Amino acid sequence: MARSIHTTRKDLREARLRSYRDEKIKATEVAEAKKELARKRSIKESILDLRRAESVVGPTSPVPIRVLDNAPHIFHAATAADIEAIQERLPPGVMEGLSEIVFSLGEHIQLEGEDSNIWDPDPITSRIGVEILPGFYKGRIWGTYDHPVCRITLHAFVFDPSKPTAMPTVAYFKLQILSTFVHEVAHHFDHTQRVARGRWLAHEEEKVERFADDRQHAWTQTCVVPYLEEAYPHDVAELLQWLEVNGAVRFSLGELIPDRRHFYVSTIQQAVEELLKDVQGGTNRIERLFSFAVNLKIADLYERAQEVINNILATAPKHEDALELRASIWNFQGQYAMAAPLALQVLASNPRNHRARITLTRAHEGLEQWAKVIETTTDSLTVFDDEFDRLDALASRCSAYWKLGKQEESNRDLTALQNFKRTSWRVKRILRDRERAK
Repeated sequence: MARSIHTTRKDLREARLRSYRDEKIKATEVAEAKKELARKRSIKESILDLRRAESVVGPTSPVPIRVLDNAPHIFHAATAADIEAIQERLPPGVMEGLSEIVFSLGEHIQLEGEDSNIWDPDPITSRIGVEILPGFYKGRIWGTYDHPVCRITLHAFVFDPSKPTAMPTVAYFKLQILSTFVHEVAHHFDHTQRVARGRWLAHEEEKVERFADDRQHAWTQTCVVPYLEEAYPHDVAELLQWLEVNGAVRFSLGELIPDRRHFYVSTIQQAVEELLKDVQGGTNRIERLFSFAVNLKIADLYERAQEVINNILATAPKHEDALELRASIWNFQGQYAMAAPLALQVLASNPRNHRARITLTRAHEGLEQWAKVIETTTDSLTVFDDEFDRLDALASRCSAYWKLGKQEESNRDLTALQNFKRTSWRVKRILRDRERAK
């Protein structure tokens, strides 16, 4: 039955990213994709529950754990006790047949992949990866599942003790690596118990990874997070308190791990990492909070970003960038009637604020106020110096003219856009929207 539903997460992601001049059409397509995915997930979960019932229901012995790499500069965030505790919380049978769990640096696996050359070696072991927090380097790949031998490998962090980190890291890193662990457990369960029963072929990589992402999200929230809150209450509290003091948001632990089922331009992890850099770099409080709010917005955490903006405006009520950011977020949330007057408020004090002009245009488009779109973009074209901003305003005005039936004016703007190579995607979008409107 699930095979008859062909909608994928890729379809939903593309629907969300696709540009529309009619937001109602976009909302309808996104809602339909969500509905189909929810139905497919429900069917799959029902079958999964049935197969869990068929699995071993009694306790299983702990899977052997080996540590291949161990040194003062090698940091294994998870312990054997952590892994065994998570195993007990996972659904019965999902780890059945797993041969071993290995803790290692994984130097060789990091070199695999076409993009391995863009990653830098750490200064201590020369393993390729990235410095995610001051003094902590992660590999390009966090963990792997080797299905021929049914082995899970978790890759350690490299630690430089000469670079102290201000943020408490125990709970933070345990959350990351244990979430990776349950992702690899999902691959094992998929390979040994689901694929073997004809759910899908192992070479269908997208479906395999999607299943692992789905189980990772569920098991992180229902197994990993409760375990860390119970086993490491002080470390969890210390981490959340640090974020509240420095980022002006009281997060829950489960919010600090992104849902891999969704596409993000950025993630909560990157927002936290940038916040720590600002703290350790001595960035002043308002600037630090504004940067954090921007990064939360990019990670699609709109309500959390608004909380940070509240904190900024409580101290600096006329903070121009914070006000514009609030209006921009309201646009992303579909609250155009709130975004437009706030953008106008910013422009009243600074008519050359190009971000506020773009935000105002987007609000008018969302409200289908095409005459105001034309007025705003025409004015912006006299102000914008950046070519990209000018072309964006021209494209918006072109579409607004068309919406009002002013074909001659719209075609004039379209001809102007066609003179620039960098506008080809805008031209295609405009022509597509015109075709749909017929």
